[in-house]
Amino acid sequence: MDGKIFDLCDYLLEHLDHDWSVNEMAARTGLSASHFFVLFKSELGMPPAAWLKEKRLERARYLLETTHDHIKQIGIRVGMPNESHFTRDFKKRYGLTPKQYRRQFQEKRQAKLLMGRSHSFG
Repeated sequence: MDGKIFDLCDYLLEHLDHDWSVNEMAARTGLSASHFFVLFKSELGMPPAAWLKEKRLERARYLLETTHDHIKQIGIRVGMPNESHFTRDFKKRYGLTPKQYRRQFQEKRQAKLLMGRSHSFG
């Protein structure tokens, strides 16, 4: 992977809450917007906005699993402050709304814990 793109990706992951434009991303790499866009897509197989949305949704999924933060707060933390857009995009990607995903994850984790206990005492 091109070093400029790699460094930018690391930076973007640390600043997902920012509303990034292609021009801003290009400026961080020192490339023109058009050259940046072509290079990014060739390196990662998707446009910068699609990559960024994917990473935001992955981080949101992680936060749903590991925190008790409100759904809206998680959306803000990952750069998707519009709760209805966040919910729509999350459902499109994972097949469940963030609330449904969290509930299902917690139920599965609870079931695993109970299974582990029954095996250790059985």
